[in-house]
Amino acid sequence: MVKPTQDIPSPDFFGPDAIIYTPAQKNTFTQTWAAYGQVPSNIKHGWKLYISSSIQNYYDILTTIAPILIQHNTCFKYARSLRVLKKINSGFAAYSQIGKAIVAYLQTCNDIDSLIIALKQTLSSYSGLCPIVPHANAIGRGLPLYYRYGSYQSLEITHKATSFSDDRTNPNQYKQLGLQDPFIPHLEPVETDPDLEDFLTKYPIFEAKMQAWKGGTYLALDISKNTYTEVIVKIGSSRGIHPQDVRATGKDLINHEYLMYQKMYAAGLEQLLPNIIDFKQTPMHSILVLEKIPGQNLQHHRLTNQLSPQSLHAAANILKQIHREDFIIRDAKLDNFIQGNSPTDLRIIDLESASSIHDQPSIMTTFFFENPDIDDPIMFDHIHLIVSSLYKIDRAAQIETFKNRIIQIHNMIRSISPQNSIEAYALNMLHKFAIMHKLQNASQRTRSFSPSLQ
Repeated sequence: MVKPTQDIPSPDFFGPDAIIYTPAQKNTFTQTWAAYGQVPSNIKHGWKLYISSSIQNYYDILTTIAPILIQHNTCFKYARSLRVLKKINSGFAAYSQIGKAIVAYLQTCNDIDSLIIALKQTLSSYSGLCPIVPHANAIGRGLPLYYRYGSYQSLEITHKATSFSDDRTNPNQYKQLGLQDPFIPHLEPVETDPDLEDFLTKYPIFEAKMQAWKGGTYLALDISKNTYTEVIVKIGSSRGIHPQDVRATGKDLINHEYLMYQKMYAAGLEQLLPNIIDFKQTPMHSILVLEKIPGQNLQHHRLTNQLSPQSLHAAANILKQIHREDFIIRDAKLDNFIQGNSPTDLRIIDLESASSIHDQPSIMTTFFFENPDIDDPIMFDHIHLIVSSLYKIDRAAQIETFKNRIIQIHNMIRSISPQNSIEAYALNMLHKFAIMHKLQNASQRTRSFSPSLQ
């Protein structure tokens, strides 16, 4: 079972051979990775096994496979927090690093065959539910297991007195070294989607913005015209199930988002939205290609202390325009508003949770409210937006649990001391909503809402 509220264990959780990296080593390393075991200094390169994980299943995968790695005398490192994993899976470090939640160094392994058999059996229930690792060979069957031969300590591989650059974009570099692939007996068919691959030849991807259980969001080039332009490509998989709503696959969400764009265009709201460039459904995926709107989202402006009350007011006005046409956004937040040349030059993106005001509202939101009377969908949109501008940055950046995103409005109003004009403005708006709609506080609650953690 997924345990999204669990902390990621420190290395000593797994046993006495844990190593805690010292300040003398690279800070970026100590902030990013924790490790178990020490690769001997004379082993410079070898086979690496990557175990991929999403935010939702990382704790379970790590604590399940770590004892198997230890049993096979295999040193490994792992992302030391969910915040780090989120950066890895978004391509923050590099596109080639996506999915590398756990890295095992197999030159220390006492029995590779036995290890792979055990991991395949243990991880079978996670098939198709984890990010794909680029530029690595897949074990297959959708398992979160990938491998390549590479350097353990530097950017070079020295073999028979010849040095090679460790090309992390080439999963088959071992062939240059005259090595045999020890994983061949364990490989299974890799599920491919030729229709997806063919479609993406028009929109080659060059950067991942996000990869998760459902698919991913990418920056790509539209090369179908004489002048190349950057576009956003959103891919939803038929095998990725949403952790909050097991009824929705990634493909379902992309199909729904495409439908919502069409409905909002038909209602005359196209000036608030990015343009649809292309859309494609295959048996395994849905792909939505959107205009890349110039500018940064309002969360970026908040993090860089550039968010103004005018921008938050403009975002609220966009919600009002959408509500007038009988639509709701549901997951309205700073991340989903892109600011152009001025604080009031905004457009809204990401309609996966949007719907008609008359439909059953989506449960896929960033925040949840204990207040029992925030059941009006229009009020929910506005309060969700305001809360996204007040939620503490250090916790919001980690997005660690559902629990720390369940908000009690009165507690938030009481606990926040405004640090700048935007917080003062947002807090005043929230207070007005609480008075206007006579929101009950926790002691007056007759019921509470808690999101499904399935």
